[in-house]
Amino acid sequence: MATIASLARCADSHLDAYTDPAGSYAFRTYDQLYNFSGGLTPLDVFAANLLSLRLGHGDVVPLFRQGSSAYTALRDSMQHVLDATDDNASFCAITSIDAQPFRLVRDANQRTEAILDGRP
Repeated sequence: MATIASLARCADSHLDAYTDPAGSYAFRTYDQLYNFSGGLTPLDVFAANLLSLRLGHGDVVPLFRQGSSAYTALRDSMQHVLDATDDNASFCAITSIDAQPFRLVRDANQRTEAILDGRP
């Protein structure tokens, strides 16, 4: 089983390939859509489809509804990752899945369990 520490040897090459405008990934296209304001928007979530996800309106609309639900808790966790992670954060230096900022990503991912289990 690979550890985060073992991925350090190849992380740079994977990131370079992922962000290469000539490559087959759409990261640069997504990045050029608009200027990021700091707040998570429906466009951010829909733009994830450019990164090969398959999200539809049923996945996105509930994230931005008023009130409290598993969806809004997920959105708030995703926003927390953006707010608490500075532009210079390096995931390559992480040696544990419990280290920050990766812990924030894990917390947000865990919020999807309630949605996948049908408990919105």
